[in-house]
Amino acid sequence: MIRKEPNRTMVQLEDMQEFEAFKAEYDQKKRSQQAADLPSSTESPNGSTLAESSMTGADMLDPAARQKRIQARIGFDPSPASATPSRMAENVIR
Repeated sequence: MIRKEPNRTMVQLEDMQEFEAFKAEYDQKKRSQQAADLPSSTESPNGSTLAESSMTGADMLDPAARQKRIQARIGFDPSPASATPSRMAENVIR
């Protein structure tokens, strides 16, 4: 297989200025979109205000309550595995 020699890339001042202008425009759009997507500081993501929230300071520090809150948020149901044996268990040498 014939190898091709590497090309030289020449960066010109106009290219860098164009990139900086594009980057600034992109960052501005991104910031405005994030500002529009964030809920206000007095509302929680589910729509209730922070004053109406039932969480106390102890609930926020309790690791078990924190884990349940995260699991509920991501939709994880930590139910135990089914009682039926898997096919992998049948192939175990005894």
